Amino acid sequence: IFAALGVLLGPESGRPTAFSLHDQAEIGKLFTDAGFVDIDMRTKTLVSRYPSARIFVEWVMGGASKITRAALAQVAADERGDFIEAVVARLAPYRDDDSLALPMESTLLRAARG
Repeated sequence: IFAALGVLLGPESGRPTAFSLHDQAEIGKLFTDAGFVDIDMRTKTLVSRYPSARIFVEWVMGGASKITRAALAQVAADERGDFIEAVVARLAPYRDDDSLALPMESTLLRAARG
């Protein structure tokens, strides 16, 4: 969704700050600099399934976070249909059989105060 926003509205809309801290080395340095020790960090990926790409996009647009809603509000009403179609097209590689299978990745971290 944010990639499509970046194309439609400009690169800054495609990189929300809420999702900008993704580099594990940078995260580790922030925790080390804050005085944490015994840092254990790993990536966990789970697959979320949705009936279709369109349903997923409409679900996100209807119940998204405040940051995502603010970004989506910049899409003009007369461009919304084309925007949804652009996102659905970007999600094509994640379709299997009759559903959408999206890998959702999170960084898990455990550390002790030094």
